[in-house]
Amino acid sequence: MRTTSQDASLKGTLGAREPCSSGRIARILTRMVYNGGAPDLDAVFGALAHPTRRRIVVGLARCPEPVRMGDVAAEQSMSLQLLDKHVAVLERAGLVSRSTAGRERHVHVHPQVLTPAVRWMESIADYWNGQLDSLESYVGRLAATDRAERRDRR
Repeated sequence: MRTTSQDASLKGTLGAREPCSSGRIARILTRMVYNGGAPDLDAVFGALAHPTRRRIVVGLARCPEPVRMGDVAAEQSMSLQLLDKHVAVLERAGLVSRSTAGRERHVHVHPQVLTPAVRWMESIADYWNGQLDSLESYVGRLAATDRAERRDRR
């Protein structure tokens, strides 16, 4: 473990401003993640990154009414404790909400939270479709040029 004097000597050798400070990198990454004005995208994609949570959301999306936690746990073949942890992640992202009615706990999906994520994915798809169209036309031009050169060689 370094002491304060060691930190001070390192600061002097590195200069006053580090080119890749963690604060600068964090600001850059924050801009990248939140680009598009939807700060909840990170939480939504993070919550949906786990296949079990995706299965839970798909299962809940089939039912317009709140579903008992026990029924969801049975459908997913998992304990209530494990389901509770997955639902907590989904709840922090705003994808589901929990309620209690007497002794029963229910969970309800909020599919409208996915709308900004879908819009973002569509915009990315539009970009990449344009890139692929450009690549296709470039490859077509190369193939035509190659055919013409082969014809000229004969």
